[in-house]
Amino acid sequence: MALTSPDPHLAATPALADVQPQISIVIPLRRARRQLEHCLASIARQTYPHHLIEISLVADAADEHAQKVTREFARNHPALRVRRSFAKTPRKTARRAPSSNEIVIPVTPNTILADDFIAQAVAALQNHSCAGVGGRMIYRGEGRVQSAAALALGSKWVLPTGTQDESKSGIRNEAVLHGAYRRKAMNEAGVLEHELPGNEYETATRMQQAGHTLYFSTKVQSSLTLRADLFDLLGWAAVHGHAWAMRVKKQRAAFRLRYFVPAALLVLSVMTALFAPLWTAALAACAALFLGYLSCNALLTVGLAARNRLKHLLLLPLVLATIHFGFGVGMIVGLIASKRWGAAAPKWVEKSAVIISDYIAITGAFFVWAYLRSEFGFFAILEFEHAYFLSNLIFAFWFLLFLFFGLYGAWNAASRLDESIAIVKIVGGGVLLIFLLTLDLDQDFENPMSQSRMLLLSYWLIVAGAVITGRLIVRTTQRRLLENGIGLHRTIIAGWGPKARELYQNVSEYPALGYRIIGFVAPSGTDKSHRFHGVPVLGNLNRLADIILRHQVEDVLIALQKQDQDALVKIIAQTDGLPVSLKIVPDLYSIITGQARTNQIYGFPLIEILPQYMPAWERFAKRAIDVTVSLLILILGLPLWLLVVLAIRLNSPGKIFYRQERMGKNGRIFDVIKFRSMVANAETLTGPKWAEKDDPRITAVGKFLRKWRIDEVPQFINVLRGEMSIVGPRPERPFFVEKLRKEIPLYTRRLRVRPGITGWAQIKGAYDATLEDVKQKLQYDLFYLENMSLRMDLKIILHTIYVMLAGRGQ
Repeated sequence: MALTSPDPHLAATPALADVQPQISIVIPLRRARRQLEHCLASIARQTYPHHLIEISLVADAADEHAQKVTREFARNHPALRVRRSFAKTPRKTARRAPSSNEIVIPVTPNTILADDFIAQAVAALQNHSCAGVGGRMIYRGEGRVQSAAALALGSKWVLPTGTQDESKSGIRNEAVLHGAYRRKAMNEAGVLEHELPGNEYETATRMQQAGHTLYFSTKVQSSLTLRADLFDLLGWAAVHGHAWAMRVKKQRAAFRLRYFVPAALLVLSVMTALFAPLWTAALAACAALFLGYLSCNALLTVGLAARNRLKHLLLLPLVLATIHFGFGVGMIVGLIASKRWGAAAPKWVEKSAVIISDYIAITGAFFVWAYLRSEFGFFAILEFEHAYFLSNLIFAFWFLLFLFFGLYGAWNAASRLDESIAIVKIVGGGVLLIFLLTLDLDQDFENPMSQSRMLLLSYWLIVAGAVITGRLIVRTTQRRLLENGIGLHRTIIAGWGPKARELYQNVSEYPALGYRIIGFVAPSGTDKSHRFHGVPVLGNLNRLADIILRHQVEDVLIALQKQDQDALVKIIAQTDGLPVSLKIVPDLYSIITGQARTNQIYGFPLIEILPQYMPAWERFAKRAIDVTVSLLILILGLPLWLLVVLAIRLNSPGKIFYRQERMGKNGRIFDVIKFRSMVANAETLTGPKWAEKDDPRITAVGKFLRKWRIDEVPQFINVLRGEMSIVGPRPERPFFVEKLRKEIPLYTRRLRVRPGITGWAQIKGAYDATLEDVKQKLQYDLFYLENMSLRMDLKIILHTIYVMLAGRGQ
């Protein structure tokens, strides 16, 4: 299994003895643990001084075989320092003094290093003063499919990882893989040692973004043994397609047509095939694109097979198609993704996959049901064009129904059984709605009911079964990708006590949750040299925002001890405005009392706090409702508003409308408009102050207007201008906002949405009179922000109408 340099002239340029750096080899044991023995053997054959080499093995769960191999290796090679970090083992934390002159080499267990790998890498780093060095990777396969995949992956004409044929060394703007990095440069770029292996694309991008140069050396060589099936190969290619596209966008890496063209042709041909039933032009375009791809595939197949005596000629077309399709999907996502950072694909990719699955399922279910109707002798539209058009209308009905009941929310980490039960219930309700909408009183209450109506029951079963099957395929695919380390979110744990460490072990045990833990953030000044299973403490909560930005964190899991609960406000305040998701482990009391609920199946709940306020479709619908209702109220109630104007004019001198500066969404200043309910220039003598109960400044007409909330009506003009919404937190004056944001943490979160004429805080309490009243109402505002939805708005509007009719305004 040894991999040696093929030619004598490739011998390493020896590193200077007085500056030979210490080497840290990091090996994660996520997969391919059975090949660990060969990997360690290649390290033992290194020509570099063994006393300068340290091996760190990190595993999410204890593995008997891996532990046995590691113990035996450490006993047989005492000169090599071996650090083991297996989860669920007695050793919990460790200290390790940081070293600025170390070289970090990420290695997967199925990798075999050339005997002079470390010596060559160190020499390249020293001779070229670069932050990292990459080398040639030789792929090997265990089976026929894997051997064909190895032949394809080793070629620079298939993927950017194909370095086997590279013959020139030099500084690279493209990602360099399979090499070594300076720890100091990694620290400056916010790259952590334990997350390096398997994420070298992202590492290279972040190091180059930090201003470091990377070098490619043909003398640094290693081999990788493939054990992946076609499914794994598909996911692996998608990751590389996404990474390549992101580098083209962010780092202006070379746009290679040899990677783009075959992948684009194949993906576009599949996409146009979906529209082929609608347009003849789409069918012709699909055929042309697919023929173009077949030409590319054939050229690559012949070229690669010829180099290997035509050994894999029959398998290569399938392998190449798998690689190209995965690379193309990842590439398209990467080119149009708008995420500021992170390797995981945006959430819309997951939702798009689910919607496409539902579309295929519902359309197919309709054709099956139409066929059943025709077999029973009932009327059915079987002409394809008309049936296909009708099936799209039916899909629109189910899409809106699924959207309203939350079936396009985040179900990836939820129980597939729970999702299936929800689908059965919602589809059943939808079929019942169809029955009621098409109800014929004369025929449908015959005894017995007609068979054509009974067939609706079969439609329910067909649609529910098809949708559940499609979603099971999507969810299973998602989980398998996550379990292979594909699409995990960069995550930190806020906490450093037993609760935080237990959470780390639970999350590590279930990669399908989608988290890649990169570190802990301690509530107080814990030493940064502390580690838990190889995962370091990145700092304390006072620097949380800096840590998130530096390490490009996507999720924060909060697991604070009871004595540290006050730090929760600090966490929320520091993450305000950052593109991160916050989730908290609820305490036992919240779980027992039912205040914390979860549909996850992994035994520990994670409750999202202050999530995204509303999905895009609900925000659009909310704005449409705001405009429509405002126009109706202002136009239909115009005679009444004219009477109000006359009453105000006769009751007290001054202007009819009262304008006052308020702070709206994102701190925007605007003038809120009301019917004047106080004496003219009420604040000139008292200065800015909150209205009080039985305030002497309120006029006789003003008392009537406030009691029935009529003074608020002109604010519908603010709604039409886009300055306010019907439902939302109350807009406050800039004077009080500046004062309150200093005294009340989280107060400015109210500025993340449009203020409202009415809201949860308004219907739950009286006018603000003291700071304590403001704090109480802030809790109501935060509750509304966490639970914003059209249903919540409807509930508030109905309650407001009740308050108005009951005359309970103030």
